[in-house]
Amino acid sequence: MDLPSFRALVERLAKDIPREFHDGVVAVDVRPATVPHPVHAGVYTLGECVPLEWSGNGADLHCRFLLYYGSFRVLARGDAARGRALRSGVLPVGRAGGRGRVEGG
Repeated sequence: MDLPSFRALVERLAKDIPREFHDGVVAVDVRPATVPHPVHAGVYTLGECVPLEWSGNGADLHCRFLLYYGSFRVLARGDAARGRALRSGVLPVGRAGGRGRVEGG
């Protein structure tokens, strides 16, 4: 799957996420980057929730979800099951809060 197709898939699937999970989420962005784990070979960061602003009490926390296309691509390469999962739209989903990471490997 190429980057434009992956972006289109993410946009389509983001519309299917229930409204109650949208609180505090400003955007879901796809980055072309591949983000390998700094220590563990074969483990990649698929996405993360990056806080944008926060007073400390959580009421005004806003975040942007970043999904790393390159990491999905590396994990799907040469692995038919992972490739099917990528094409079917297996994506990390979470609630705004902290700096969460979804890793695969």
